[in-house]
Amino acid sequence: MIVENIRYWEAPNSVRLVVDLNGEAQFKQGEARGPDRVFIDVAQARLNSALVGRPMPGKSGLLQQIRVGQYDNSTVRVVLDLGSYSKVNSFTL
Repeated sequence: MIVENIRYWEAPNSVRLVVDLNGEAQFKQGEARGPDRVFIDVAQARLNSALVGRPMPGKSGLLQQIRVGQYDNSTVRVVLDLGSYSKVNSFTL
């Protein structure tokens, strides 16, 4: 499976992130502190080369930036560097 694109929208009280894939996704969400960030690991996936080394800056106090990379040979990691937040939800569409 290929992670083809990352899209996001910011509203005053929320951020919506869409990870475009060319197949069914298996993923897990995790959190880290110092600084606050949330990550999503997409299993059995490769990263579109156009996304390599291309951080996406946030425009609100909720999101500072989005980073994406090939975490290991079969996992793509999407990292959201956060400002202020209270809850993060992940789901498939």
